[in-house]
Amino acid sequence: MNRVAILFFAGLLLLSAQHEPKEDKPKDRFIGDPKAIEAGRHLFASGCAACHGNEGQGGRGPNLRERIYWHPVDEDVLYKVILKGIPAGGMPAAALSEDQLWQVVAYVRSLTAPAIETVAPGDPAAGETVFWGKA
Repeated sequence: MNRVAILFFAGLLLLSAQHEPKEDKPKDRFIGDPKAIEAGRHLFASGCAACHGNEGQGGRGPNLRERIYWHPVDEDVLYKVILKGIPAGGMPAAALSEDQLWQVVAYVRSLTAPAIETVAPGDPAAGETVFWGKA
């Protein structure tokens, strides 16, 4: 395991160990939402991708597509890591609104979401028409 990955994981554990009261976050309206995921992808590309790669495959920062580094953390912890950064690991805090932070969380989660949980883009009714029609 490389040093950055170890620092990233250690930072996540430290943040998850903090006992802050649970607040209601708007995450439910972002996680799994195709529009929020797409918005998060654009935000990720304009900042996070410089270290984590265009598709979260890693580079200077750890690979976010493999669950080995962050699977144990929930969305709230991931949100806090993006919000506060990991200064010791070289990850800066993100200067984003709360909604934008949740969009990035939704995008990062989508990188490893099972296919059954991923909503495919497109118009299901149009697809059904093509399938059952004379194509």
